Amino acid sequence: MIHLESLKGEVKEAINAKITNHQVPLLTNFSNVLAVLLAQHEKSIKQFQSEDKHV
Repeated sequence: MIHLESLKGEVKEAINAKITNHQVPLLTNFSNVLAVLLAQHEKSIKQFQSEDKHV
């Protein structure tokens, strides 16, 4: 993941492993949660608007 010439060996491998195994999946999950929350919010708004018209 990191392509810097100043990082080499075990330090570079450890940083790459942390990014690949922890940070990228965490960001992916945050993105997925945001998408689900947005979809639920939009559904709630549409339901509210629909109920509001029937009153």
